[in-house]
Amino acid sequence: MPGPRNGKKKRQQQAKKEKQLKAKRDAQTDVASTGAQPPDSVDDLRDPYERPEHNEHFTNESNDEIAANNARPSVVPQETKQTQPPESVLQQPFITDPGNGPRVKDVSAYLSSFFCIPPDIKDPICAAFAAMGVLEMLMMALPREVAIITWYNRTRRTSRICPACQRIYKLGDTLLDPVSNMPVDPRDPSTPKHVFLEQKISGLCSATCFLLASYSSQPHITEVMRGAYGRSEDEIDNDVYNMMGSTDLVTATMILDGPASWKGILRDRKGTDEFRDQGLGRVMRLTRCEDLGLRIFERALTKDMYT
Repeated sequence: MPGPRNGKKKRQQQAKKEKQLKAKRDAQTDVASTGAQPPDSVDDLRDPYERPEHNEHFTNESNDEIAANNARPSVVPQETKQTQPPESVLQQPFITDPGNGPRVKDVSAYLSSFFCIPPDIKDPICAAFAAMGVLEMLMMALPREVAIITWYNRTRRTSRICPACQRIYKLGDTLLDPVSNMPVDPRDPSTPKHVFLEQKISGLCSATCFLLASYSSQPHITEVMRGAYGRSEDEIDNDVYNMMGSTDLVTATMILDGPASWKGILRDRKGTDEFRDQGLGRVMRLTRCEDLGLRIFERALTKDMYT
Protein backbone atom coordinates (compact mmCIF):
# COMPACT_ATOMS: atom_id res chain seq x y z
CA MET A 1 0.00 0.00 0.00
CA PRO A 2 1.56 3.31 -1.03
CA GLY A 3 2.48 5.49 1.88
CA PRO A 4 2.83 9.27 2.26
CA ARG A 5 6.50 9.17 1.21
CA ASN A 6 5.65 7.65 -2.16
CA GLY A 7 3.17 10.41 -2.88
CA LYS A 8 5.71 13.08 -2.00
CA LYS A 9 8.29 11.49 -4.32
CA LYS A 10 5.81 11.40 -7.18
CA ARG A 11 5.00 15.06 -6.70
CA GLN A 12 8.70 15.93 -6.80
CA GLN A 13 9.21 13.97 -10.02
CA GLN A 14 6.15 15.61 -11.57
CA ALA A 15 7.40 19.06 -10.60
CA LYS A 16 10.83 18.28 -12.12
CA LYS A 17 9.26 17.19 -15.41
CA GLU A 18 7.12 20.33 -15.55
CA LYS A 19 10.21 22.43 -14.87
CA GLN A 20 12.11 20.74 -17.73
CA LEU A 21 9.15 21.20 -20.11
CA LYS A 22 8.88 24.85 -19.14
CA ALA A 23 12.60 25.35 -19.79
CA LYS A 24 12.25 23.68 -23.20
CA ARG A 25 9.28 25.89 -24.11
CA ASP A 26 11.19 28.99 -23.04
CA ALA A 27 14.13 27.93 -25.21
CA GLN A 28 11.87 27.41 -28.21
CA THR A 29 10.36 30.82 -27.62
CA ASP A 30 13.86 32.39 -27.60
CA VAL A 31 14.76 30.57 -30.84
CA ALA A 32 11.62 31.78 -32.51
CA SER A 33 12.40 35.38 -31.57
CA THR A 34 16.18 35.30 -32.39
CA GLY A 35 16.30 32.77 -35.26
CA ALA A 36 18.97 30.60 -33.55
CA GLN A 37 19.09 26.82 -33.87
CA PRO A 38 17.44 25.15 -30.87
CA PRO A 39 19.53 22.83 -28.74
CA ASP A 40 19.04 19.10 -29.14
CA SER A 41 18.66 18.47 -25.43
CA VAL A 42 18.67 20.13 -22.09
CA ASP A 43 22.32 19.13 -21.67
CA ASP A 44 23.22 21.55 -24.45
CA LEU A 45 22.09 24.40 -22.19
CA ARG A 46 24.89 23.61 -19.75
CA ASP A 47 27.58 26.26 -19.36
CA PRO A 48 30.56 25.12 -21.49
CA TYR A 49 32.95 26.35 -18.80
CA GLU A 50 31.12 24.43 -16.08
CA ARG A 51 33.18 21.54 -14.74
CA PRO A 52 31.34 18.25 -15.45
CA GLU A 53 30.16 16.28 -12.49
CA HIS A 54 31.32 12.98 -14.04
CA ASN A 55 34.55 11.77 -15.63
CA GLU A 56 34.04 11.49 -19.40
CA HIS A 57 36.80 8.87 -19.47
CA PHE A 58 35.02 6.72 -16.93
CA THR A 59 35.09 3.02 -17.74
CA ASN A 60 33.85 -0.15 -16.13
CA GLU A 61 37.04 -2.02 -17.09
CA SER A 62 39.26 -3.20 -14.29
CA ASN A 63 42.88 -2.13 -13.95
CA ASP A 64 44.06 -5.51 -15.24
CA GLU A 65 41.92 -5.15 -18.38
CA ILE A 66 43.25 -1.63 -19.01
CA ALA A 67 46.83 -2.83 -18.69
CA ALA A 68 46.15 -5.73 -21.06
CA ASN A 69 44.62 -3.42 -23.68
CA ASN A 70 47.54 -1.02 -23.48
CA ALA A 71 49.96 -3.91 -23.95
CA ARG A 72 48.35 -4.95 -27.24
CA PRO A 73 50.24 -3.85 -30.35
CA SER A 74 48.74 -0.93 -32.19
CA VAL A 75 47.27 -1.52 -35.62
CA VAL A 76 48.87 1.69 -36.91
CA PRO A 77 52.64 1.16 -37.43
CA GLN A 78 54.71 3.36 -35.20
CA GLU A 79 57.37 5.57 -36.78
CA THR A 80 60.79 4.14 -36.05
CA LYS A 81 63.68 6.51 -35.39
CA GLN A 82 66.63 5.98 -37.69
CA THR A 83 69.72 5.72 -35.54
CA GLN A 84 73.13 6.60 -36.91
CA PRO A 85 75.92 4.07 -36.46
CA PRO A 86 78.56 4.96 -33.88
CA GLU A 87 81.11 7.50 -35.03
CA SER A 88 83.94 5.05 -34.41
CA VAL A 89 82.47 2.71 -37.05
CA LEU A 90 82.62 5.42 -39.72
CA GLN A 91 86.17 6.50 -38.99
CA GLN A 92 89.08 5.00 -40.85
CA PRO A 93 91.59 3.20 -38.58
CA PHE A 94 94.67 5.30 -37.92
CA ILE A 95 96.81 2.22 -37.15
CA THR A 96 97.03 -0.81 -39.45
CA ASP A 97 99.20 -3.91 -39.55
CA PRO A 98 99.98 -5.28 -43.05
CA GLY A 99 101.62 -8.32 -41.45
CA ASN A 100 105.12 -7.03 -40.78
CA GLY A 101 104.42 -4.53 -38.01
CA PRO A 102 101.93 -1.78 -37.12
CA ARG A 103 101.85 1.35 -39.28
CA VAL A 104 100.43 4.81 -38.56
CA LYS A 105 97.99 5.90 -41.29
CA ASP A 106 96.93 9.16 -39.61
CA VAL A 107 99.68 10.74 -37.50
CA SER A 108 97.48 13.51 -36.06
CA ALA A 109 94.82 11.00 -34.94
CA TYR A 110 97.51 8.79 -33.42
CA LEU A 111 98.98 11.66 -31.38
CA SER A 112 95.56 12.44 -29.90
CA SER A 113 94.82 8.80 -29.01
CA PHE A 114 95.61 6.92 -25.80
CA PHE A 115 97.95 4.65 -27.78
CA CYS A 116 100.44 7.49 -28.18
CA ILE A 117 103.32 7.64 -25.70
CA PRO A 118 103.64 11.17 -24.24
CA PRO A 119 106.88 13.15 -24.60
CA ASP A 120 109.66 12.24 -22.18
CA ILE A 121 109.90 15.61 -20.49
CA LYS A 122 112.30 14.23 -17.87
CA ASP A 123 114.90 13.81 -20.61
CA PRO A 124 116.52 17.24 -21.25
CA ILE A 125 116.83 16.76 -25.03
CA CYS A 126 113.27 15.48 -25.41
CA ALA A 127 111.98 18.32 -23.24
CA ALA A 128 113.81 20.89 -25.38
CA PHE A 129 112.16 19.63 -28.57
CA ALA A 130 108.77 19.43 -26.82
CA ALA A 131 108.91 23.15 -26.04
CA MET A 132 106.30 25.43 -27.56
CA GLY A 133 107.03 26.58 -31.10
CA VAL A 134 109.41 23.78 -32.13
CA LEU A 135 106.79 21.81 -34.05
CA GLU A 136 105.60 24.97 -35.80
CA MET A 137 109.13 25.69 -36.99
CA LEU A 138 109.50 22.15 -38.30
CA MET A 139 106.26 22.55 -40.24
CA MET A 140 107.78 25.58 -41.95
CA ALA A 141 110.62 23.42 -43.27
CA LEU A 142 108.88 20.06 -43.85
CA PRO A 143 105.53 18.72 -45.04
CA ARG A 144 103.07 18.52 -42.15
CA GLU A 145 103.05 14.74 -41.62
CA VAL A 146 106.82 14.35 -41.89
CA ALA A 147 107.31 17.33 -39.56
CA ILE A 148 105.06 15.74 -36.92
CA ILE A 149 106.90 12.41 -37.22
CA THR A 150 110.30 14.11 -36.90
CA TRP A 151 109.09 16.05 -33.85
CA TYR A 152 107.65 12.84 -32.35
CA ASN A 153 110.96 10.98 -32.73
CA ARG A 154 112.90 13.80 -31.07
CA THR A 155 110.50 14.15 -28.12
CA ARG A 156 110.42 10.42 -27.24
CA ARG A 157 113.48 8.69 -25.87
CA THR A 158 112.78 5.19 -27.21
CA SER A 159 109.52 5.31 -29.19
CA ARG A 160 109.84 5.86 -32.93
CA ILE A 161 107.76 6.28 -36.10
CA CYS A 162 109.60 5.61 -39.35
CA PRO A 163 109.24 8.65 -41.66
CA ALA A 164 109.34 6.39 -44.74
CA CYS A 165 107.02 3.46 -43.93
CA GLN A 166 105.26 4.89 -40.79
CA ARG A 167 106.15 1.80 -38.76
CA ILE A 168 105.66 2.18 -34.98
CA TYR A 169 108.38 0.60 -32.90
CA LYS A 170 110.76 1.04 -29.99
CA LEU A 171 114.52 1.17 -30.09
CA GLY A 172 115.85 -2.36 -29.70
CA ASP A 173 112.78 -4.10 -31.15
CA THR A 174 113.24 -6.95 -33.61
CA LEU A 175 111.68 -5.71 -36.86
CA LEU A 176 110.85 -7.46 -40.12
CA ASP A 177 112.76 -6.15 -43.09
CA PRO A 178 110.29 -4.53 -45.54
CA VAL A 179 111.91 -6.29 -48.54
CA SER A 180 113.08 -9.71 -47.36
CA ASN A 181 110.52 -9.93 -44.53
CA MET A 182 113.28 -11.45 -42.40
CA PRO A 183 113.60 -10.46 -38.71
CA VAL A 184 116.34 -7.95 -37.92
CA ASP A 185 117.49 -7.80 -34.30
CA PRO A 186 119.63 -4.70 -33.65
CA ARG A 187 121.07 -6.39 -30.55
CA ASP A 188 122.38 -9.29 -32.62
CA PRO A 189 126.17 -8.96 -33.12
CA SER A 190 125.73 -9.91 -36.78
CA THR A 191 123.45 -6.91 -37.38
CA PRO A 192 125.32 -3.77 -38.50
CA LYS A 193 125.42 -1.20 -35.72
CA HIS A 194 124.32 1.52 -38.14
CA VAL A 195 120.80 0.04 -38.15
CA PHE A 196 120.27 0.90 -34.48
CA LEU A 197 122.11 4.23 -34.76
CA GLU A 198 119.96 5.37 -37.68
CA GLN A 199 116.80 4.40 -35.82
CA LYS A 200 117.94 6.57 -32.94
CA ILE A 201 118.98 9.51 -35.16
CA SER A 202 116.11 9.81 -37.65
CA GLY A 203 113.66 6.98 -36.93
CA LEU A 204 114.27 5.38 -40.36
CA CYS A 205 113.77 1.76 -39.37
CA SER A 206 115.73 -0.08 -42.07
CA ALA A 207 118.37 0.32 -44.75
CA THR A 208 115.61 0.21 -47.35
CA CYS A 209 113.84 3.19 -45.78
CA PHE A 210 117.12 5.12 -45.61
CA LEU A 211 117.66 4.35 -49.30
CA LEU A 212 114.28 5.91 -50.08
CA ALA A 213 115.27 9.00 -48.09
CA SER A 214 118.53 9.18 -50.06
CA TYR A 215 116.72 9.25 -53.40
CA SER A 216 116.95 13.05 -53.65
CA SER A 217 120.76 12.78 -53.33
CA GLN A 218 121.14 11.40 -56.85
CA PRO A 219 123.54 11.00 -58.56
CA HIS A 220 125.33 10.46 -55.24
CA ILE A 221 122.90 7.97 -53.69
CA THR A 222 125.53 5.27 -53.20
CA GLU A 223 128.04 7.66 -51.61
CA VAL A 224 125.41 9.09 -49.25
CA MET A 225 124.14 5.63 -48.37
CA ARG A 226 127.61 4.43 -47.44
CA GLY A 227 128.86 7.60 -45.79
CA ALA A 228 125.78 8.94 -43.94
CA TYR A 229 123.77 5.88 -42.88
CA GLY A 230 123.75 5.70 -39.08
CA ARG A 231 126.08 8.70 -38.75
CA SER A 232 125.61 12.15 -37.28
CA GLU A 233 126.95 15.41 -38.71
CA ASP A 234 130.36 15.24 -37.02
CA GLU A 235 130.87 11.62 -38.18
CA ILE A 236 130.21 12.24 -41.89
CA ASP A 237 133.11 12.78 -44.26
CA ASN A 238 133.34 16.31 -45.67
CA ASP A 239 133.06 15.11 -49.25
CA VAL A 240 129.90 13.16 -48.48
CA TYR A 241 128.47 16.10 -46.56
CA ASN A 242 129.12 18.40 -49.52
CA MET A 243 127.40 15.92 -51.83
CA MET A 244 124.34 15.97 -49.60
CA GLY A 245 124.30 19.77 -49.64
CA SER A 246 124.87 20.07 -53.39
CA THR A 247 121.83 17.91 -54.15
CA ASP A 248 119.54 19.81 -51.74
CA LEU A 249 120.11 23.52 -52.33
CA VAL A 250 116.82 24.45 -50.68
CA THR A 251 117.87 22.96 -47.34
CA ALA A 252 121.31 24.55 -47.63
CA THR A 253 119.69 27.94 -48.26
CA MET A 254 117.34 27.45 -45.31
CA ILE A 255 120.22 26.71 -42.95
CA LEU A 256 122.55 29.47 -44.16
CA ASP A 257 120.26 32.41 -44.93
CA GLY A 258 117.11 31.83 -42.90
CA PRO A 259 113.41 31.85 -43.83
CA ALA A 260 113.59 35.13 -45.77
CA SER A 261 115.46 33.37 -48.58
CA TRP A 262 113.32 30.24 -48.94
CA LYS A 263 109.74 31.42 -48.49
CA GLY A 264 109.43 31.95 -52.23
CA ILE A 265 110.98 28.57 -52.98
CA LEU A 266 108.44 26.75 -50.82
CA ARG A 267 105.56 28.21 -52.86
CA ASP A 268 106.73 26.13 -55.83
CA ARG A 269 107.87 23.13 -53.81
CA LYS A 270 105.37 20.69 -55.36
CA GLY A 271 107.53 20.24 -58.44
CA THR A 272 110.85 19.81 -56.67
CA ASP A 273 112.62 16.54 -55.94
CA GLU A 274 112.64 17.04 -52.18
CA PHE A 275 108.84 17.05 -52.15
CA ARG A 276 108.39 14.22 -54.61
CA ASP A 277 109.77 12.01 -51.84
CA GLN A 278 107.46 13.67 -49.27
CA GLY A 279 110.34 15.51 -47.62
CA LEU A 280 112.26 12.34 -46.72
CA GLY A 281 115.51 13.67 -48.19
CA ARG A 282 115.27 16.80 -46.09
CA VAL A 283 114.50 14.74 -42.98
CA MET A 284 117.57 12.61 -43.68
CA ARG A 285 119.76 15.74 -43.91
CA LEU A 286 118.29 17.70 -40.99
CA THR A 287 118.43 14.76 -38.59
CA ARG A 288 122.20 14.54 -39.07
CA CYS A 289 122.29 17.67 -36.87
CA GLU A 290 121.69 17.06 -33.20
CA ASP A 291 119.42 20.09 -32.93
CA LEU A 292 117.90 19.72 -36.44
CA GLY A 293 119.31 23.17 -37.16
CA LEU A 294 116.57 24.76 -35.05
CA ARG A 295 118.93 27.15 -33.28
CA ILE A 296 119.96 28.46 -36.69
CA PHE A 297 116.31 28.77 -37.70
CA GLU A 298 115.47 30.56 -34.48
CA ARG A 299 118.37 32.99 -34.93
CA ALA A 300 117.31 33.63 -38.53
CA LEU A 301 113.71 34.28 -37.48
CA THR A 302 114.87 36.75 -34.84
CA LYS A 303 117.11 38.49 -37.40
CA ASP A 304 114.20 38.84 -39.84
CA MET A 305 111.95 40.30 -37.16
CA TYR A 306 114.34 43.18 -36.41
CA THR A 307 115.47 43.93 -40.01
